[in-house]
Amino acid sequence: MNSERSTPHGFWRRSAEYLVAARCVDVHLAKDRPVHYPTLNYYGISIELALKAFLLKRGRTLNQMRNAGHSLTKLLKLARHHKLGREVKLDRYEVAAIQALDITYASNKLRYIETGTTTVPVLLYLSRAAEKIVVGLEMLCTGRQGSLRDAL
Repeated sequence: MNSERSTPHGFWRRSAEYLVAARCVDVHLAKDRPVHYPTLNYYGISIELALKAFLLKRGRTLNQMRNAGHSLTKLLKLARHHKLGREVKLDRYEVAAIQALDITYASNKLRYIETGTTTVPVLLYLSRAAEKIVVGLEMLCTGRQGSLRDAL
């Protein structure tokens, strides 16, 4: 990834695209049969990229974020340390949903088949958390507001 070409705006825009994709899968494709893992994965990507957009905006570099990798829990902790709460207010259920998703998301268990049981979050709380994060960071990361109004 080219750090000179990676911007908070670009990370935010891609996170918004994944949020819209998650909603499309969740709402339109899952009417007859739930498409649970792809939906969870899209929400996870959306949250990851939005948090990285926030951290870039707060002055962190891509190299500094590499230590967190794809861990939503680590990224959320780092973002909260950099005052995410000034932009986005998450309740404890939404935080717990992100942490529960991280168990399968960070290890790619949503993408690759592995037998056994796993922990998955309540989709309602995860969906709310993703929307709060992405919508709540739009102005900070892009300088605009409301571009997702019709998409969600």
